[in-house]
Amino acid sequence: MSGPLRTTLAVLLAGALLTAGLAAADQARETRTATRLDETATQLLDAADRLAARSDPTRSGVARRTVTVHVPAGGTLSIERGVIRWRVDRGPWHRRQPSMALETGATTLDLAAGRHRLRLALRLRAGSPVVSVSRIPEVETGSRDQRPHVRRT
Repeated sequence: MSGPLRTTLAVLLAGALLTAGLAAADQARETRTATRLDETATQLLDAADRLAARSDPTRSGVARRTVTVHVPAGGTLSIERGVIRWRVDRGPWHRRQPSMALETGATTLDLAAGRHRLRLALRLRAGSPVVSVSRIPEVETGSRDQRPHVRRT
């Protein structure tokens, strides 16, 4: 075999191996993100269940708990019509049905990648317990001369 032919074959083989390696790495990232999103949904559902088990519902929602969830890069978590949904990138939605009713008010609660603080409040709606989920806005701090302000997310 001549030198240029060997070089060409070596470059083609290296390219094929690199492509296969990148595809495997991308698949591993998607699997890791999906696992973390499922764990985040479970964390949120467990917190709602614990709140309901340890507190009595009231009309004013006095029984509250603050939960911090982390949505990994490439992931989206959403609470809509009482169901927690998540997906990786633009992939299919996966659903987690809570054991009790969840509400987010009039809108869907969409959580993009990052850290989110959520308030869970146990309320009484039409005689049934409901866990209300809302986002707690983050307060940004600046210099000593600057007042903290709320960042809308």
